[in-house]
Amino acid sequence: KKGFPFSIETRKEYEISLPDFYNLYHELISKERAERMKIPGMIELRVDMIVVSTILVRFILEQYNIKKIRVSTYALKEGVMTRIIKGDFSLE
Repeated sequence: KKGFPFSIETRKEYEISLPDFYNLYHELISKERAERMKIPGMIELRVDMIVVSTILVRFILEQYNIKKIRVSTYALKEGVMTRIIKGDFSLE
């Protein structure tokens, strides 16, 4: 919710500015594990991987000169299930 004029519980996607991403990036990579666990909504399953994931996102942004980020509140599994249900691809 930090820095957003809306609730991520009510919106399923939104755009995050590059300065907001880099602020979040620096916050996440500078915190110890225990400090990251105190972030509202952080779950233990993701507390370690979020640093690696954030570094990967930064690399992709810079490697491909991406200027916009759209964030989905859905996880990858929801996207895969939606495509399977619509018949867009199979798991074979």
